[in-house]
Amino acid sequence: PPDHTAEDAALAVPRALLATLWGAIRAGHLISEAMLAPLGPPPSSMDAAEPAPPPFEVLPVLQLETERTPAIGAYATLRAAPWLLRGTFQHWDDRRLEGALSIRLDVGPRLSVLGRGFGASRADRIFHGLGWDAPADARSRYRHHRGGGALALEARPWRASRLRTELALARHGFEGVAWGGEPSLTAQRASPEGFVRGVTLLEARFVARLVDRGPDAAARPGGAIELGLTQGADLDGGARWLRVDATSEATARLAPEHDLTLGGWAPALAPTGGETPFVALPALGGQPGRLAGL
Repeated sequence: PPDHTAEDAALAVPRALLATLWGAIRAGHLISEAMLAPLGPPPSSMDAAEPAPPPFEVLPVLQLETERTPAIGAYATLRAAPWLLRGTFQHWDDRRLEGALSIRLDVGPRLSVLGRGFGASRADRIFHGLGWDAPADARSRYRHHRGGGALALEARPWRASRLRTELALARHGFEGVAWGGEPSLTAQRASPEGFVRGVTLLEARFVARLVDRGPDAAARPGGAIELGLTQGADLDGGARWLRVDATSEATARLAPEHDLTLGGWAPALAPTGGETPFVALPALGGQPGRLAGL
């Protein structure tokens, strides 16, 4: 219009951009409200009853990991008493491909048979070296192929406590590849034990977990202690070892809706013959997913 000034014209562009941004944010807010509304109050609220889980559910997943390959995939669960099946598949071009399937069969009120199989190929594995004093600035990369399975028998004698005996077989293969601007393991240093030929691990494991709370209380005041004993063997290289894992945690109630849980994990491995492959050694920083890399 004739009464428009140059200032009005200059403000038209940011107004249009901000209006579009506001509309997108508002649309996302409305969509999230529509998706979450049927769920009701959070399961942790005191007035919310725990709903029965559906017989089948699928959860899409997008994983973003620092200095590693992202992945998109899905988790699926099928419940058909006395069976419970869980599966997962994750993929990101040829650098990351992972899949796993676990089966649980309840043969009694406190006894279950467990089975699992898995396969994966990832090109973003990081190798710092072996030992607590490995130099942090000499990181290298490698591709890790692995596949295998396990069969276990689990008993639940008291509350959420568990006793499990397991036999696992896994095949590991490796390639030296550069990734993320960092050199391959084979170019950076001498290969660790088992890298060139690959490793076939056979492990017999016994785990005892004592929990001082009921099976329906994921986080309530109480504690838990878990001890694991593993006898392992490298079928390709002939090495043997004995490994002990100890885990403890304690939960305190700070307020009706707030709990504080502190936990710790410690491994110890003793070779009983030959040189233990590097993939069987305790990981620096703890188990993967537990402050890995710190």
